[in-house]
Amino acid sequence: MQHVFTREEFETKLSANGDPKMNASLQRGKEVYRMDDQTLRVEEAQALAHKVERILRHSEMIFDQGGYETAIEAAYNAAKLAAKALLLLKPGVELPGTHGGLSQIFGREYVRTGEVPREWSALLSQKLQLRNRVWYDAQTDFTDADARSAIEFARDVLDFLHKRLEALLR
Repeated sequence: MQHVFTREEFETKLSANGDPKMNASLQRGKEVYRMDDQTLRVEEAQALAHKVERILRHSEMIFDQGGYETAIEAAYNAAKLAAKALLLLKPGVELPGTHGGLSQIFGREYVRTGEVPREWSALLSQKLQLRNRVWYDAQTDFTDADARSAIEFARDVLDFLHKRLEALLR
């Protein structure tokens, strides 16, 4: 399990453990540990892949119980997080702050390069629109097909993410 600490938390833990060399390094402002950016990005992508797996499992369980609206939202969130993880695997690519930005940058980095099917760009946008209708359109009844297509797309993006991670970690 990975832990991230603020400087204050880290200093408190060290002083509690009484490591004089580490305490002296901290007092002088000396760097005690460094990890390169790409390693951090790959680890974050791996963590997101695990999160996507959990979300997709929940989406499928809810789908099986007829909870199509919640299954659609969860599936979109899974696809969004998997796309974000894939962007992390592209060195130097800044992560967007909006859903629309995610679709645009994902399209530029993966669709235009031919690494994923062309329709994925449109599908990501369509699943966002579907998710927005779930949230804001009280008149629409969502169907088995709506939820199933959202889950299948999220599964496809997750499968591609797994292949990318496997290739990087070989």
